Amino acid sequence: MKKKRKIILASRSPARRHILLEAGLDIDVAYADVDEAVLPREPVARYVVRVADAKAKKVASKYKNAVVIGVDTVISLDGRIIGKPKDKNEARRFLRLLSGRWHKVYTGTVVTDSSTEKTLRSVVVSRVKFARLSGEMINWYIGTGEPMRAAGAYSIQGKGMALVESLNGCLTNVIGVSITVLAGLLKRLNAV
Repeated sequence: MKKKRKIILASRSPARRHILLEAGLDIDVAYADVDEAVLPREPVARYVVRVADAKAKKVASKYKNAVVIGVDTVISLDGRIIGKPKDKNEARRFLRLLSGRWHKVYTGTVVTDSSTEKTLRSVVVSRVKFARLSGEMINWYIGTGEPMRAAGAYSIQGKGMALVESLNGCLTNVIGVSITVLAGLLKRLNAV
């Protein structure tokens, strides 16, 4: 995809950056810290879009003629949000919860044109089923360091693929952004 204007990814995620580069997007990366606290009784889909929107708008406010992509991904198990683990014990707890079960991966994607302030939003949901994980498997995976950098304590594009039994939906969504959906949003804003 050839860009018509500066496209900025408002994310620290190396996985998201990799997906966009592999899709042929020429992007810059900028990041602004935003409050990612979940509001009381906030639905998961609303949460990921709200956080993605905050990221995109904060970065867009610093550029005059750019298209900014804000993205947020979380895991949901039984309607409860599972974010990035704070430590190895929490990673172990998350992996035990997910073991042998289906969960949902929600990604909110927001694309903002800083010159017009036009903003497009989307939510993609994929379903993932983990294999039954033994204590040994969980300890091995935690030892790789991957769980500490990802929502739900796993990275499907890395060693975490060994944990996944089945996937229904978009693989790049589970990694961190649905490239198909993002490409559509960028086209609608005439950014590519």
